Amino acid sequence: MHRKMTSKENFRRLFKTLICMFGIAAIGAPAARAQLDEFYTVDSQSIMEVHPAFQEAMQEYQQEIQQMQQQLQQADEAQRQMMGQMMQQQLQRRGAELQEEAFDKMRQDIQRIADEKGYSPVFDINVVLVGGRDITDEIMDEMDIEEPGAEMPQQPPQEMPEEMPVMP
Repeated sequence: MHRKMTSKENFRRLFKTLICMFGIAAIGAPAARAQLDEFYTVDSQSIMEVHPAFQEAMQEYQQEIQQMQQQLQQADEAQRQMMGQMMQQQLQRRGAELQEEAFDKMRQDIQRIADEKGYSPVFDINVVLVGGRDITDEIMDEMDIEEPGAEMPQQPPQEMPEEMPVMP
C-alpha cells in the first residue's frame, strides 16, 4: 500500500532534486562557458552595403521601376490609376524577392568563407553584446569587396511618378 507523502516530505524531495540539478549545472557550466567564448561575429549590414548581390539587386530594381514608369506614361489617366496600384504591389513583392535572394547569396558567401577558415559559430554583430571575434574585414577581403566607407557612390533610387496613387 502506498503511503501519502506529507507536504514536508514533498518539500525535502523537491529540495534534494533541485540541489542535484544545480550541482550538475555547476559541473557543466565551465565547459559550456568555454565553448561560448569561441565564436565569431560579422557586421552583416556593412557587408550588405557593398556586397555585389545587393548592388545587382538594386540595379535590377531600378530598371524595373524605369520600365513601369514608361508603361505608365503611355497609359491614359484611367489606366494610370489602376496600373499604378498594381505596379506598386508588384514592386513591393519584387523588392522583397530581390532582397531575399541577395541576402541568401551574401549568407552563402559568409558561410563558405567561415567553413574554409574554420570559423564556427558565426553570429551577426547586432545580436552580440559582448565577446566574439569580429571577422567582418576578413570576410570582405575574401570576397574582394571594398570597406563600407570606401564604396563607390551610388545613384539615388528611382521613384515612381507623383501621380501614381500610394497604397495605404
